[in-house]
Amino acid sequence: MKKLLFFIFTLFPVLVFGKTLNIFTTIYSNYDFIKQVGGEYVQVLPMIPSNIESHDYEPTPKDIIKFNQGDIIFYTNKSMEPWVEKLQKNFKKNVKVVDLSKGVNLKKENHSHKNDSHSHDHESHYDPHMWLSISNGKQMVETITSALSEALPIQKDYFQKNRDEYLEKLEELKKEYEKNLAFLKGKSLVYIGHNSFSYLADDFDFDIITPYISLSTDAEPTPGNIIKIINHIKENKIKVIYFEEGKSHKNAEILARETGVEFIPLNTPKDPDSGTGYIYYMKNNLQKIKKLEQ
Repeated sequence: MKKLLFFIFTLFPVLVFGKTLNIFTTIYSNYDFIKQVGGEYVQVLPMIPSNIESHDYEPTPKDIIKFNQGDIIFYTNKSMEPWVEKLQKNFKKNVKVVDLSKGVNLKKENHSHKNDSHSHDHESHYDPHMWLSISNGKQMVETITSALSEALPIQKDYFQKNRDEYLEKLEELKKEYEKNLAFLKGKSLVYIGHNSFSYLADDFDFDIITPYISLSTDAEPTPGNIIKIINHIKENKIKVIYFEEGKSHKNAEILARETGVEFIPLNTPKDPDSGTGYIYYMKNNLQKIKKLEQ
């Protein structure tokens, strides 16, 4: 009798409140959005080691076995992780695969990869960095909420409550950007890296100037493009330029030597071990971009 009671009380929370969903995802912003909505009812695990680019990841048979233990796989979009769609035939039917670009207007790249030494098989050459738009982030949260609610309907109200609270925080973040970047409207920011921030620039009506003509992680700017940026910096008396945190800042250093500008890293934030949260990194980026006003 005692054993039966123990079994009942052990099983009771699962029967009443529902199980914990096992979630796999690709980049850190996705991870944070899922945790914000799913709370105690999700266990979120990274699919990609932090030292490998999302585009370039090639899952092993062992990885596929691990992913098949999940309830849901959330990926960013077909341009960011083209390998996910190819792998779907290897997933069990009960593993739901969710594309977080649903409802998001992806931007087409300005540059074709035909002449690049490294191709990522981008879906029609779309810019994958959609999460750096706060508005897109809000849409991703909506997609996550729908998928979690479908997988664990008993906790639908819980997920929706968490969604509403987090969307309010994202809206506050957006208003903070609008207020603090008003000075940048119609102007430009020099970014020495692949143009990850074009969605953010579109949101707040400023331009990104970069010597890179491709989003390919292997592409490098030509000497001619570097010279153009140097001239632009000098002609416009620019004091600050930016590069992607965690990436090589060799070219930014060259420009700093030639022009005397300060070079500052911006976080994308996409690495699974980033740790502090999407809003934290976006606020941190905002404070750095504001240096252009000084």
